[in-house]
Amino acid sequence: MQVFKLYFKILNKNKGQIFMYVGIFMGILFGFILPNADKNSPKDFSESTTKYAIFDYDNSELSKGIAEYLEENHKKKSIKNDDKETIQDAMYNMDVSCVVRILDGFEEGFLKGEGDKYIEVYRIPGLSMAILFEEDMRSYLNVVDTYIKSGHNVKDSLIGVVEAQEIEVEVSLPEGTKVNNYSVAHWFFSYIPWIFIGMCVCAIAPVLVVFNKKVVKERIECSPYKFTKMNLEVILGVVVTGMVICIAFAVASLVGFGSDMKVTQGALYIGNMFCMMTVALAITFIISKLTSKGTVISLLANVVSLGMAFLTGVFVPMEMLSDTVIKIAHFLPSYWYELAVIEIDNYSGEVSAKIMGYMGVQLLFAVAIVILAMVISKKKRVA
Repeated sequence: MQVFKLYFKILNKNKGQIFMYVGIFMGILFGFILPNADKNSPKDFSESTTKYAIFDYDNSELSKGIAEYLEENHKKKSIKNDDKETIQDAMYNMDVSCVVRILDGFEEGFLKGEGDKYIEVYRIPGLSMAILFEEDMRSYLNVVDTYIKSGHNVKDSLIGVVEAQEIEVEVSLPEGTKVNNYSVAHWFFSYIPWIFIGMCVCAIAPVLVVFNKKVVKERIECSPYKFTKMNLEVILGVVVTGMVICIAFAVASLVGFGSDMKVTQGALYIGNMFCMMTVALAITFIISKLTSKGTVISLLANVVSLGMAFLTGVFVPMEMLSDTVIKIAHFLPSYWYELAVIEIDNYSGEVSAKIMGYMGVQLLFAVAIVILAMVISKKKRVA
């Protein structure tokens, strides 16, 4: 088992790549997935609120109406004053996301259609909550303006807006419409293709390249060691590496949210993950046959892993992808992995034939990739 031991000795030099991807994944898991994925996410709509401060120098009926509306729908905060430096400090420290200044003469200017000249909004650039806050305020003013233009005075217009807000609208989806309410497990396993492909290619492909070197092959020819034995031990090393990685991620999932999964559901998630590992190892194998340069291997690892992630629903939910992208995704193994993850997340007690079919497609992709790699290897030897 000398080659088997040598495999892990070389792999040990690339362990930094494995730890890097694990670190990135853990950062995503604990920094994004777990804090933001509510395990019992309600399907009811709830408006988002923004921290803001307001300075009203008009003290008119309309400006007070705006202040009351914002206070009811957002989180009002106090800051020392409204000078530029104080506002910047408050936003930098995330004490507020927006600051509103209503200047003297606002109501009079609003009635003349010049309200924008008398109201100033300072917000954190690019922050979605701040943008929504400003849009909400502008929307309120537009409704007030509509009432005024229809003949109402300011007081009646403000009352009309309040009454309109109190009207509740019941929204129902057409029968058969699916509402995606994914679990934490779904988000955890969704990232597996990106992690596995990037990790395996960066860590294992350089090891395979070493054994593909002409010098190594010539030394094997001069030794009592047979090529068949060497290849079997290398394959065994690759399989063991894949198994260890899968087991580590399986344990992490069971420790993190195993209590939220049914036994069969957990087994399906893990089984699907092993299928994806088979694909990742096959991709690693073909890349090791395409190039022997470390920089090119790293480049291909990022291109393939990130490319598949963006095209097949790993980073972007599948329902947000265009029809054209979905059609392209059909030719990528991670697409079928993601379909299986969605089906498993909706598991209701009976194993769907779809799930097994999606897993089977992944394995077929792996076989096809390995065959293609062998063809490439044979052509290189002949050349």
